Amino acid sequence: MKPEQRQQFLDYMIIHHKTEVLEALLAQPHVWPSGVELDIPYTRIDDMNFRKLQLYVQQDGDVIVTIHRSPNDALALPLSVEFCTPGAGGGRSPRTRAVLLWLIRAMQKDEEELPDPHASPR
Repeated sequence: MKPEQRQQFLDYMIIHHKTEVLEALLAQPHVWPSGVELDIPYTRIDDMNFRKLQLYVQQDGDVIVTIHRSPNDALALPLSVEFCTPGAGGGRSPRTRAVLLWLIRAMQKDEEELPDPHASPR
């Protein structure tokens, strides 16, 4: 199946069979979403424009989730958590890591359709 056909199929399934698609994704945590690359910070400003969600996939496939707080917060330091690739020194949460990869894809689509008006271009 060509990548564009795969995406059309996934889009159809998500619209018409949401629960089944999510369960299928969770059953196969090794599936990598198209368009998600290593060593690129994927960011999205929250809807209230106070904080920024950043997901970053390292070379080994580990996913780091960081919440960057507003500079006006008393504790403006970012908070991060890391979900490791299974079998590589961790990997206790393969489904969580898989969903985070798909969250990156969702963030990309949101940015394409509804870009942050305050973001600087990449």
